[in-house]
Amino acid sequence: MRTAKEKYPTYRTTDTHWIDWGVYNAHLAILDSVNNLLKTQIDPKKAKIQLVDNANKNEFSDMFNGLDEWIHYQDPEKNYLRVDLEGACCLTPIISDGTYLVFENPQAQKTAWIVGDSFSIALQKYMPTYFRKTVFMHFVDSKKNIPRALKDSGKPDIIIDERAERYVDQLPDPSFISTGKGY
Repeated sequence: MRTAKEKYPTYRTTDTHWIDWGVYNAHLAILDSVNNLLKTQIDPKKAKIQLVDNANKNEFSDMFNGLDEWIHYQDPEKNYLRVDLEGACCLTPIISDGTYLVFENPQAQKTAWIVGDSFSIALQKYMPTYFRKTVFMHFVDSKKNIPRALKDSGKPDIIIDERAERYVDQLPDPSFISTGKGY
């Protein structure tokens, strides 16, 4: 994130959650880790970046003629940087039940479970493109959703635990993941 924010902000100035540029770069870091851990080569999709005018221009717009990015960074409600993936697919969940979602991409090979906090919601825009099945569940509900996820997606190839620093003290007990059956 430190490198990414040299080009564009990764968070809103008034919120702790990632904006699109932050989420895009977080997903690149996650894919890099997945490739290293699984010894795979999941190639990230190219980013399609555009500045979107989200509201009427304010009185500073003419003053900064062409510097819309500056306006965005100062006033995130007026403009924002939108980052989409070229060739993204499978972004509509096949199961959606509050804090539990399942996405399916028949063209991909691996299954990923993403157990996270509110930051993982933003990852739903990117991660399902890369996995045969992608299960998102909030960490608070994950213990009850593990059996359901096994039924809906089978054994995952990887479990990605995404948490903001404020939840590090609430990491899962490893026994809740292990069933004693080699998993």
